[in-house]
Amino acid sequence: SVYTVTASRYNAGEYVCNASNVFGSASYRATLTVHYPPTLPNLSEKRFPLNSPLSVIIIVDAFPTANVTLTRGNMTIQSTTENNELTYTQATATEELAGEYRV
Repeated sequence: SVYTVTASRYNAGEYVCNASNVFGSASYRATLTVHYPPTLPNLSEKRFPLNSPLSVIIIVDAFPTANVTLTRGNMTIQSTTENNELTYTQATATEELAGEYRV
């Protein structure tokens, strides 16, 4: 028997149990899936020169996949549910894009 009191994301994976004696052997494989809430990366201030290309990639750690939303004030700028990753790009950094954004 295998017991775990509290499973964490680090316990997820495939486990194999092998047993053998003089009469033969047996094997059993099991996959442990652990669901956990999203954690955000440490997001620091990003600065882009005026009139330069702007690109920010935000990768979230979560299972199942998280809905990642970028907002500015009360307005949603971009949202995705793909691969725990959001990429925000603009061809040119302008003064109008300056401000505080939240994930």
